[in-house]
Amino acid sequence: MDGDWRITLPEEIRKELGIESTTKVFGQIVDGYLHITIKRDLTGFDAAVKKWAGTGRAKMLADGFKSVDEYMDFIRPRD
Repeated sequence: MDGDWRITLPEEIRKELGIESTTKVFGQIVDGYLHITIKRDLTGFDAAVKKWAGTGRAKMLADGFKSVDEYMDFIRPRD
């Protein structure tokens, strides 16, 4: 910890977690321990979800399934 109360993470930890100088992190005390959470940029992920959302629904309905649960039971039978 430096004189301005900043904590420096060792390089190997920064590399493993993909932390850069512009990465936003949040700290929280849990049971007396400092937990650091990395705020990830999910812009690309959110765009992909929006693009592909519902694309299988029409085929699922055309194949005679009445719900996602019914379809999931068909493709993943329970023992």
